[in-house]
Amino acid sequence: MTDWLAQVDTGRSLLSDFSSRPLSEYRDYVGGLGDSATLFELDSSLHTGLGVNGLLGADALSSRAVLDDPELEIEVADRVEDLLSPQQAGRLEALEDLRRVLASVDPKVVEMLEGGWHVVSTTPPAAAEMAAQCAVESIDRAIRAAAPDDDVERWLPTSGRPTKEWRSPTGRLTRSVRIRYIMRGHKDEARMTCTMADNLISLQKLTTERAQAIKHASAGDVAMARSLLSTAEHILTMLFVVEDN
Repeated sequence: MTDWLAQVDTGRSLLSDFSSRPLSEYRDYVGGLGDSATLFELDSSLHTGLGVNGLLGADALSSRAVLDDPELEIEVADRVEDLLSPQQAGRLEALEDLRRVLASVDPKVVEMLEGGWHVVSTTPPAAAEMAAQCAVESIDRAIRAAAPDDDVERWLPTSGRPTKEWRSPTGRLTRSVRIRYIMRGHKDEARMTCTMADNLISLQKLTTERAQAIKHASAGDVAMARSLLSTAEHILTMLFVVEDN
């Protein structure tokens, strides 16, 4: 996917930091595993890689060049679908794992994900915007439930995290510290998960531009919705399903 995008880019900036940074962190992680990687590390590399695939697709589809060129949009959407389709075979099985684990965290999270995939199947106008809302809300609900304020507040002074990372401008605990609390003890994996989540949120904001630019669910809109939901599911899998055996 990245090689093909590089070939067709010709200065149009189809990819941005929203996907290049997660991709760089993922490559560094995989490159450092060596020959004796643990099952946890292998599972982490798998789900992070699949999550980054979704970010790559959503990033390319949200670029101004794609929004302004219907033919390029169809071409990129086809490539994104080709990238994500092999993942769909195991998606329902993975969702069952999430449903089982998240039942004790917040059952509404699975409802949010299923709502997002319903959007993909019905393709209403602004499908990407609606699916992105489901993707982001599923993550936020899950991490708020699994990392309650009181627990995180007690952990932070001994966490080693810089105080500037603790709170948002509104004074609330950040998404980053909640994720790192849930994944405490796994520095590299937590960093990758935080990066994926942060950039998923950033891409969600760009879907508003797409929603304003189109009056129906285009091929790019549907592919972007699928990309964002796929990334959200792999973030949640990293947080709640992958176990350190």
